[in-house]
Amino acid sequence: MPAARSWGVLGPWMPIQAVHLPTMPDDTTPPAAPEHPRLDALLDNWVLYQRTGGTRHLRVATSRYFAAGSADFDTMIAQCDSRDAIVFDTCVWDLRPAERSAIMHVHLAAVWRPQHEPLDVVYARARLSLSAALVRRRVP
Repeated sequence: MPAARSWGVLGPWMPIQAVHLPTMPDDTTPPAAPEHPRLDALLDNWVLYQRTGGTRHLRVATSRYFAAGSADFDTMIAQCDSRDAIVFDTCVWDLRPAERSAIMHVHLAAVWRPQHEPLDVVYARARLSLSAALVRRRVP
């Protein structure tokens, strides 16, 4: 007859083995995600869109819907710019508050209230977050 085992409260006692994960040396940093190739152009388009009150190239200022079929090539390009600016504006508002403030301070001269991190660090992180958001939204 086998010896009786003591189960206790949590079951049989088993030794926990230490797990050793490989560590990264201190002098190397993980590679950063690449920025979206058109990030600067989209930022410039968004700034122009914001400075005109968000109504640039829209047929009806209060509507975010566009008429299908353009009269000419320039109108079509203007509508595409407006759509890109609206998508980019959505990406900016999806950022964390500190990152959104940094983007608006650098590009729209909004007031930067001192945070726990310097502006350049938060701005760099915001650019990477915007790049990731643009890829997620499949902005070409």
